Amino acid sequence: MTIQVMQKWQREHFTSKVRDKMAPLLDAAELSLKSIVANLTENAEFKLAKKIGADTVIDTLTEAEQGLERARRKAKTFFSKHATSKTLKEGLKYSMSSSEKDDLSDITPEYCRDQLRDWASSLAKQEAEKTPQGKKLVALQNIETAATDSVMEANIPSELLAALSKTLGVVGITWQSKVQAIEDKIN
Repeated sequence: MTIQVMQKWQREHFTSKVRDKMAPLLDAAELSLKSIVANLTENAEFKLAKKIGADTVIDTLTEAEQGLERARRKAKTFFSKHATSKTLKEGLKYSMSSSEKDDLSDITPEYCRDQLRDWASSLAKQEAEKTPQGKKLVALQNIETAATDSVMEANIPSELLAALSKTLGVVGITWQSKVQAIEDKIN
């Protein structure tokens, strides 16, 4: 009696086939969850901003930037008006900021909102997994993992075929495709 051991290429084939068969179901489940995540993110962003006080920080930063913009326009107008001679006009600099850039200069209200949105999105994804669509996606991912584990743990291809048929049968996927004869109609 010879024992048939699975080769590396066989495992790769089975793993690839599991991914190919599960991909449409996983893609559909992820798409149905995206709109839920988007809605939850929007709600979570507002609530999170209020809860942690980010809304007041962002508002303060927005007001400060608007004040800075007004001050820059005022400075430009002031120096433009007072550059009366040709020499002063030619030497007029339009950039009033220093050439040194500190790390805080990149922090803008938009940057803060983006950070808040990232946090809210993470929270929304966690909440979305509790919805029926989220539970379905998690279940499909678990089935794919179980099928892949079966491939990696199997020793004999015939046992693997039975295990994969059983695992994927839960979601209506047949492991072995039935090949139909092609009708040869020549007119």
